[in-house]
Amino acid sequence: DRDNQRVNRTSHPDSWDQKKGSLDTPKTCTQDNYSASACAPEAIKNSPNYISPITESCQTSHIVFLTDGYPTSHHLRTNTAYTNWSGGTCSSYNYGADCAIKIAGFLNNNDQAPNVTGKQSVTTHTIGFDIDFKMLEDMAAAGGGGYYTASNKEGLIKAITSIVGSIADVNTTFVSSGVSVNQLNRLTHNDELYFALFKPAAGNIWPGNLKKFKLKGGKIVDKDSEPAVDGGNGQFKSDSWSWWSSSSDGNDVQKGGAAEKLGTSRKVYSNLSGPDLTSTSNAVKDSNTAINKAMLEASSDDDRSLILKWVQGIDVDGLPTVKAHNVIGDPLHSKPTLVIYNSGSEANPTYDTKVFLGTNHGFLHSFNSADGTENWSFIPKSLLKGLSNIQKASGDSHEYGIDGTIFVYHDDPNENGVVDSGEKAYLYVGMRRGGNAYYALDISDPDKPKFKFKIDPQTSGFASLGDTWSTPIIGKMNIGNTTNKLVMIFGGGYDEIQDTAGTEPRPSGSGKVVYIADALSGSYIWDSSKATQAGQSEGLISDMESVPSTVSVIDFDADGLIDNFYVSDTKAQIFRFDVDKDTGNIVGGKIASLQSAPDIQNNRRFYYQPDVALIRTKEETFVSVSIGSGYRAHPLDKNIQDYFYMIKDKGILTKKFDMNVTMSDLADITGLVGDTNSDGTSDAAELINTTNAKGWYLKMKTSGEKVIERSITFGNIVLFTSYVPPGSSKVCEAASGSSRFYALKITDGTPYKDRNYDDKVDADDYYTEISAPGISPPPPIIIPPDQLDPVVCTGTECESGLIKVPDSVMGTRWRKND
Repeated sequence: DRDNQRVNRTSHPDSWDQKKGSLDTPKTCTQDNYSASACAPEAIKNSPNYISPITESCQTSHIVFLTDGYPTSHHLRTNTAYTNWSGGTCSSYNYGADCAIKIAGFLNNNDQAPNVTGKQSVTTHTIGFDIDFKMLEDMAAAGGGGYYTASNKEGLIKAITSIVGSIADVNTTFVSSGVSVNQLNRLTHNDELYFALFKPAAGNIWPGNLKKFKLKGGKIVDKDSEPAVDGGNGQFKSDSWSWWSSSSDGNDVQKGGAAEKLGTSRKVYSNLSGPDLTSTSNAVKDSNTAINKAMLEASSDDDRSLILKWVQGIDVDGLPTVKAHNVIGDPLHSKPTLVIYNSGSEANPTYDTKVFLGTNHGFLHSFNSADGTENWSFIPKSLLKGLSNIQKASGDSHEYGIDGTIFVYHDDPNENGVVDSGEKAYLYVGMRRGGNAYYALDISDPDKPKFKFKIDPQTSGFASLGDTWSTPIIGKMNIGNTTNKLVMIFGGGYDEIQDTAGTEPRPSGSGKVVYIADALSGSYIWDSSKATQAGQSEGLISDMESVPSTVSVIDFDADGLIDNFYVSDTKAQIFRFDVDKDTGNIVGGKIASLQSAPDIQNNRRFYYQPDVALIRTKEETFVSVSIGSGYRAHPLDKNIQDYFYMIKDKGILTKKFDMNVTMSDLADITGLVGDTNSDGTSDAAELINTTNAKGWYLKMKTSGEKVIERSITFGNIVLFTSYVPPGSSKVCEAASGSSRFYALKITDGTPYKDRNYDDKVDADDYYTEISAPGISPPPPIIIPPDQLDPVVCTGTECESGLIKVPDSVMGTRWRKND
């Protein structure tokens, strides 16, 4: 009988001040019968103060409201709680439902601990157990949390796990940007910026997205032409509205963008049968019986069906209602790559840009730049087995898939930068931690992709291939007995033995090589162990460690053929290879060894390619080889002292390997900024000249600071970012750390200009702090169509006027002979 049951319970004694209050419990009420009517009169007497659990400025506070029933009554004795509380008033409408929603909103939007630094709010999550009730959904929405339903033990565990995961999420957006090339002028870019976004989260699934913005007056703007980025923190403003979104999406990774455009009947293909990916036999959908349970690691036929429905874009948790799940995986390292197609004629062109992006769900997506809709996506057959964990969001370890940087080769006879009818375009991509394979697709027809080939350790000639971090570079080369060969050059890969932190250098078992493959068939052509060695004094090429680095290629004489290429490895070594165009032979040697000692502090590593540029001064001509060291696998590591290097390679100009540079061959220009002698030569340049140094190095200033992205040299200025791990002095400091943006003169490593506007150039001008947290992407140089001087963007932060187009840029004169 309801009237004989206890309706109200008192608050737990630990939640109120027992010195100012007391618990009056009837003698006949015991712990064994708290639900009996004898316990109904129990009450807290006097005026105790509530003890808030909020004690630290950095903590987050959450309420999980779980119920298996609807509200049915409230007691008159508690009516004052509905009409006299600190957040305002609410009614007893719908048995108190109105008040529950309003209180959740008050807790989420107001400071609940004024005596603690910062705003301390409470997030409310709700779970309906065996019920689906609008009040619970509204309560969670007002409380800033999630609404979940469950009907059994497994569902309840999943809901609670999801809530705990959301609490552990890092509330930060990380981005990398891609810039499309204007099809009418190869020297400038258009005004569109595409940002690949992701948000670190607990568990194996990190949400991702792709969003479009524009560049106006050197600033990133949204679809309303309003500034999209908060200059104080480098994050998108809360009211910003990205181009494809139906409403303002701000800094919410999952809201708007391409994710919002996903439908429930996606075109998803895999390399199951034959080159035509659009064939029904290659469709990743429920109706394709060629995809069996084993391939998906599904537990049953029903489980297989749910996984494949999810791949098609359907929210399987919401069945039988068919709605899109709007989920895109995280593009942790993949960057938007843009290809412009002409769907009209050459005389009357119709331009259509496709945006290609890989994610750690294992998909290579093709999006339409006009509206953000997905054109199609490709998932390798080898990654189908991971879809079960991704669909169920099960597992503690982060999933990896197609995480490499995409390279597109376009055979462009008319050199207009547009894929016209009859022209060929091929896409190449690796997997980074997703695996040890490269995939190549023919994307000449943007709507009908074809599978070209796969390279992995089982492919003849590639047995030493490690995790495929290196972006494949496609170009033409005279090699062996073949001239004008279209080749694919890539580093041998990453060996995960290098993941072990806090150790002296360790030898790799795989990836210790540079490969060259046929870019059309994927067949093996050459590897660096076959190179003619340039002399024992330069060191043996067999000394190479694992190579996650992309290969830097050079065509010195602009004849369309590769002349030289450079590569770095995880032992802080740099190698150069020279191609003899007459014989097709390749000569190679080591030009730098920069670990300096086989101990933990000096266990420096190179993960990115050497930045190579031809430098001419009044005194000398050389090729600058610039690179920074940093432990990319452990960005929080503080054991290693890292540096940024610039090496003068003059041997490339004379086809000589006459050096193997070590730290002692370079000038330490750290802190040497001024011109003490006032003779027009900086102190750093004086040191380089007087010691006959073969370049310079700059010591990273802060403990653990490292360079884990490539640098870019433009107009005799080298631009790069560094990453600084979070310190331990601040209790609430985010674990994401911060980045710095350097702009240095390539010749002597001094600051390029007064960066902090204090009317002097000193050591404070080496870098500027980047507002956005985390690891900043490398700084692309953008030349907008409405101005000559470039804009430099580091993630969401763009800067005009930092660098100028060099005065020495030469024009080209031509005439037409009839």
